[in-house]
Amino acid sequence: MKMEIETVGQLQVYLLLKKADLLEYFTKLISIGGDNLMQLSSISDDELVDIFGEIGMIDKPVHVLRFQKTLNEWNTNPQIFVDEIDNYDFCVNTMKIEKNFRKDFDNRIKQLCEDFCDQADERLTDEEKRKIQLERTSLAAEYGNDFESIQKYCIEKIIKRNLNIKSTIIDEEILLQISLQLCQIDHTFLKNYNRLISAATKVKEQFKESFREIEDQSD
Repeated sequence: MKMEIETVGQLQVYLLLKKADLLEYFTKLISIGGDNLMQLSSISDDELVDIFGEIGMIDKPVHVLRFQKTLNEWNTNPQIFVDEIDNYDFCVNTMKIEKNFRKDFDNRIKQLCEDFCDQADERLTDEEKRKIQLERTSLAAEYGNDFESIQKYCIEKIIKRNLNIKSTIIDEEILLQISLQLCQIDHTFLKNYNRLISAATKVKEQFKESFREIEDQSD
């Protein structure tokens, strides 16, 4: 059975149910508005029981236990679910990114992030450059090549940044990968969430525009 996944919230629910081997409940859970794991995590036990009744899980206590156990895992370690994103092909309008194009996807993002950071540095005064370089050196010593910590920071800030935002899977994936690159290039992004989101959003638009230009040239 093909399942349509349109938002990151729906993807998170899908991955949770997949891990719990409960995908049979996906369509029903989404149909009643269960597309936000943060909200599902924060509601009361009585409200959860009502949801289990709505989707037909209430009569299967073992399924209920598996769902609750996996939901707790998501709360404590969302990275194990986000890592599953690489197993998917993504579409946005006519732009398709498949696994065999992943290298080009990553290289394009890396180049755009490097260009963005270089241009930002060019606008700084000599004194500002000196101060920010000292901060970068300090943060680089603190984080170094600790990709896991950087990834955890970006996942928390990007995936869970605003529960009211409705965005496509590809938009969230692009934004996450850009944020990772920006933080690796310039560690000061790790200390300024708003600056990171602003920069990542700008680079994301540049990234999508570059694909549109390629499509136009191929027509």
